[in-house]
Amino acid sequence: MIEPNTLEELRALPKNLKVVWNSRDLKTGGLKKETFKEARAIFPGWLCQASNIETLGDMEVTADAILVGTHLSRFVESIENITQL
Repeated sequence: MIEPNTLEELRALPKNLKVVWNSRDLKTGGLKKETFKEARAIFPGWLCQASNIETLGDMEVTADAILVGTHLSRFVESIENITQL
């Protein structure tokens, strides 16, 4: 998988690659200005949404996969809450 840092880098990638769009800026640790929705708008290929996913509500429906890290416990709780309804 490839993890570009900017939309410009993403735009230059071949569309047959598997790509991770991380909402966290790996250089600063802060949030990127560019969102997953913006990344999806320019990259029609396989795209994983990564970082800052706390609940099912944070997932973008157009993501082919998600990567949940720091907030895994809260994410699992959000799944359990839905399955109990």
